[in-house]
Amino acid sequence: MITKNGIDLNVCMYCKDTIDDYSRTVDHLYPKSRGGKLSNDNKVPACGDCNKMKGDMGIVEFGRALSGLMYYEHKTHKESLSRLKKIKGNVYDIINSRKK
Repeated sequence: MITKNGIDLNVCMYCKDTIDDYSRTVDHLYPKSRGGKLSNDNKVPACGDCNKMKGDMGIVEFGRALSGLMYYEHKTHKESLSRLKKIKGNVYDIINSRKK
């Protein structure tokens, strides 16, 4: 387990799946393209799938977008709904931990 500031770098912050050196990406909670800082407080490890899904959204926007995505997914892809619920819960944990 490699950690930095108490964050396990081998685990995606969003889906909590284990990631290896080849699939690990660095995600900016508040994107650089939208004025986010380059500081380590703004960076989290993420798997490629979650990083791609988040795109250039801020963390709060990502939480809202997951709610909309879950609405559409429950009608067609029930198996992916549980993964989206897990990611959404983890996103809101991140949001709430930053408010303290």
